[in-house]
Amino acid sequence: MPKFAANLTMLFNEMPLLDRFAAAKAAGFAGVEYLFPYDFDKAQLREQLEAHGLTQVLHNLPAGNWAGGERGIAILPGRSAEFRDGVFRAIDYAGPERAFNTMKPVSDKLGKNVTRVGANGDGQTTKVANQIIVALTIEAVSGALLFASKAGANPALVRQALMGGFASSLTFSKFTASGW
Repeated sequence: MPKFAANLTMLFNEMPLLDRFAAAKAAGFAGVEYLFPYDFDKAQLREQLEAHGLTQVLHNLPAGNWAGGERGIAILPGRSAEFRDGVFRAIDYAGPERAFNTMKPVSDKLGKNVTRVGANGDGQTTKVANQIIVALTIEAVSGALLFASKAGANPALVRQALMGGFASSLTFSKFTASGW
């Protein structure tokens, strides 16, 4: 039987977040997740997890000004210090290895590449590494196609040629799919 985690950001909104842990347990959940736990001291969250026998299975890196429309800051110029601080904050809030082991059977059915990469925080570090690679790839693709365009080449044909070579990647393909 699959095990699901209660997303406390989305469920039980009729009560304050800290009361949602008890509601999740009462509804039969063994694990919980939330978008951003940072409005609460991690000791408060840990207390709720332990009091109700729940496992924290997921939370996100700080995303910047969520209310202002930001959905991440890794690629934003001038925000690298804030991003770096957010990574360390997310690592500090990460849960234990048992959270990964509890959810791995479900994750294996839903995803292609589910890997525990190490101790608490290493998964968040891996997410950051992925975002760095994506951001730098987008920057490189933008620069290359801008160079080609300014040199007089047709960017759409340059893209087509590059898609057949070593420069091709999922990020390259998705980022340049429209507009070039």
